Amino acid sequence: MSVALAGGAILALASGCSGSGVSKDEPLSSVTSVTEEPSPSTDPQILAALGAYEGFTKALIEAERNPMDDEADLPKKADFTRFAYDPARSRSILDMKLLADYNSEMRGAPPESNVQVLKVELDADPYPSMTLEDCLVPQGEYVPYNRKTNKPLELTDTGDPMEPYRLTVNLISVKGKWGVSELEVQREGTCSP
Repeated sequence: MSVALAGGAILALASGCSGSGVSKDEPLSSVTSVTEEPSPSTDPQILAALGAYEGFTKALIEAERNPMDDEADLPKKADFTRFAYDPARSRSILDMKLLADYNSEMRGAPPESNVQVLKVELDADPYPSMTLEDCLVPQGEYVPYNRKTNKPLELTDTGDPMEPYRLTVNLISVKGKWGVSELEVQREGTCSP
């Protein structure tokens, strides 16, 4: 049985220029703002956005380990929807439903996250936004297993499962609450943490 996961969030984990800018060539800990605004490591808005991404990632991994047919049934620590807006929210829910439909769950060690801030637009309209690049470094296999057969599902993705890969993440702030709005997996090429 082959599976192509629709939204890409599971594969990502298994796999306008206004406002302040942040260099994509420097890691977050040493990033400095192009203007005299607070640095990303101390700006509360940026820290809140990074916290939302971390919350989304941790909750999604929990949800992948025990996917539910209905997102309303997710336990709080697996409720990634608290940290997401559409289209990322809907696509991630679809991924969970696909895993549940195949009576499957993710097993193994999820990839290690290495986040860099690419762009910050706190004055963007209609919502403040931020773009991150996460260089995901596999820590071994992290693949879907069928719960009944206890065997891994055959994935249609042909990329090297042990090679680091990029995930571009867009976040927005709605009424002061940051959440992931878009995820784009880039399996072509590699990245360096």
